[in-house]
Amino acid sequence: MFWNVAARATLLVWIALMAAIALARVLLTRAHRRTPEAARNPERWRRLYICGTFAGGVGWGIAGLVLFPSAPLAYQVFLAYVLGGMAVGAAAVMSPVLAAYWAFLPPITLPIIVQLFLRGDAMSIAMGIMFTACTGMFMGSARQMHASITESIRLRFENLDLVQHLSAAKEHAEQVNQSLQSEVGERTRAQRQLSASLEEKEVLLTEIHHRVKNNLQVISSLLSLQSRSLTPEARNVFTDSQNRVRSMALVHEKLYQSRDLAKIDFAAYLRELGSYLCRVYHSTAEAIPLRIHAQEVYLTIERAVPCGLIVSELLSNALKYAFPAGRRGEIAIDMSASPAAGYRLTVRDTGIGLAAGFDVRHPHSPGLRIVNTLTEQLGGTLACANEGGAAFSVVFPIEEDHEPLQRHADSHLGG
Repeated sequence: MFWNVAARATLLVWIALMAAIALARVLLTRAHRRTPEAARNPERWRRLYICGTFAGGVGWGIAGLVLFPSAPLAYQVFLAYVLGGMAVGAAAVMSPVLAAYWAFLPPITLPIIVQLFLRGDAMSIAMGIMFTACTGMFMGSARQMHASITESIRLRFENLDLVQHLSAAKEHAEQVNQSLQSEVGERTRAQRQLSASLEEKEVLLTEIHHRVKNNLQVISSLLSLQSRSLTPEARNVFTDSQNRVRSMALVHEKLYQSRDLAKIDFAAYLRELGSYLCRVYHSTAEAIPLRIHAQEVYLTIERAVPCGLIVSELLSNALKYAFPAGRRGEIAIDMSASPAAGYRLTVRDTGIGLAAGFDVRHPHSPGLRIVNTLTEQLGGTLACANEGGAAFSVVFPIEEDHEPLQRHADSHLGG
């Protein structure tokens, strides 16, 4: 529409100038895109971009000078509208690089503002004032858009860092989870192997106790066979040895019958041992009942064997010597335990009692010497008294890993 208003030569020169500026900016853009990212100099390209926007602003500003018509007013308003539109559009495009907009805006607005004020008439001055005010608004809008874009970019990079951090944390958690799953799998396999090994060892230990018991029974049987050809005095010695072997065999029998191969229920052991010895000495103990009052004490084999031998010796002596010439009475075995006092094993009878001046620490009989030795092995003490008959007590400390149960088991065995 300026073809008939402005000088055509001037218009053609201006169009050629704008085309050259546009071409130069296109070439710069293509060169920037073709440059490898690693080889780019951001500051250099920023300066080139600002120079390009400044050249564009100068080109449009020249239009405000050379193409500004002296008349009519409609052409002047139209040119101002075009240049204002370019300023508004540039604010949206160039606000990310605010310096580029500062380079573009003054060259495009100052010439037209100057032209309007130079016109001198009221309408032109009013338009110049409005254009100046619009320029200030353009600058304010550009600042706000720049701030918004900058904040958006900052948040974007912060979110990107957060996403990367969360992704790294997720990968680490997955690796840790895989490691834990692998470790759990290895521990499960190790647990299965350990359980299988423990089961095999329990079977082996059970078999060992069973064979030891059988071997001790064979020894007991051999002693019994050998004693048949001996004198009564020698046969008694063999019987005592046979009872000792039987008491040890019974420990191994209780162990392989128990669910816990480490310890036995000593109360049940006492009942079975007492029943066996009463049968052995049945001819002299027909009217002698045996009473057992015991807590359910669980002893290891290291404690059970000495305790079993002690009971065997003391009960055998009571059955043999406490009730001569058909004397009647009873024998009692007590087994108790308390954290403060320890284990207390007592064998008492209502027979003739101990001889005057009897010294339990220096006895004449081999059986009581064995009892003293076994008591020392248990780390305990042996005491005796005449309490309506003979009473022997052995006190020894409780094992730390095997606390007694406090349920009582009472039994009565008749001769």
